[in-house]
Amino acid sequence: MYSRELRSCVIVYFDLVEGKFKEVPPPSSLEKDDEMNLVVLGEHNCVYCDIDVEQIGVYAMEEYGKKDSWARLFVRPTLPISTCVKPLCVTKKGQVSIGESEIGIYDPKDGTQLSFGGVHALPIIA
Repeated sequence: MYSRELRSCVIVYFDLVEGKFKEVPPPSSLEKDDEMNLVVLGEHNCVYCDIDVEQIGVYAMEEYGKKDSWARLFVRPTLPISTCVKPLCVTKKGQVSIGESEIGIYDPKDGTQLSFGGVHALPIIA
């Protein structure tokens, strides 16, 4: 979420035991003013963000709540299939399904990508 007070993005969670909100430090390689997005991939809470105009970074928190436990899953060039790339899930083989307005598969092991031309993501119904 964006903090007006800090003028930056912060990651927060609600601690059910203590009954209050707490901040989770972002990955140390990211700046607090980077626009971060949250997603769950496999069993990990993850953040993804545009590192620059040409790259997106995806980081997983391996130990909940600890700054040093962020691990970079991959950094990849932005895909031509969509201007807004969102990691959706990870396959058993480690490939990442991605998309927002269109859907594709990215393999961080070899950097290959497959876009499904003409296949669009389902609209979000609120």
